[in-house]
Amino acid sequence: MVWLSFWYQYLVGGLIFIIGLWVVIRQGEAGLKTPRRRRHLLLLVGGFFVIFCLQLGLMLLGGG
Repeated sequence: MVWLSFWYQYLVGGLIFIIGLWVVIRQGEAGLKTPRRRRHLLLLVGGFFVIFCLQLGLMLLGGG
């Protein structure tokens, strides 16, 4: 049952994140023209992935 909340959190949350990111990029507000802003976007998406992997790893170690 613990897995249901994990998948819900990351599937639904990730979908909302991707839709929001798509809207921001389409409106031109992401500022992807400068390397500094591209790095910030990469850090944001990378951070999301790191938290996903960390929580998954801890759940697997805990027998969840």
